[in-house]
Amino acid sequence: MLVAVDQLEQARAIAAKPVPQDVVDEVKKMMESADEYLPPVCPKCGAADPILEATEPTNEWLCEACGAEWSDPVEEGGDRAENRG
Repeated sequence: MLVAVDQLEQARAIAAKPVPQDVVDEVKKMMESADEYLPPVCPKCGAADPILEATEPTNEWLCEACGAEWSDPVEEGGDRAENRG
């Protein structure tokens, strides 16, 4: 990390302090949830690594292999988006 010369002592003082436990806990929680993510596969042909085309109101995907388009389920009302491909 780069620090301006006139802020060097302040940066050293901050860097010498331990990381607060709540920050450590939050990072651990984020890392654990990241491990749980499984990328989607095409529901039509099973191809991996589709293209994310939109995220509002839910993720919308496009399969480059077969051209199928689909959306993730909408969380708010429990409604499920339908496959369009």
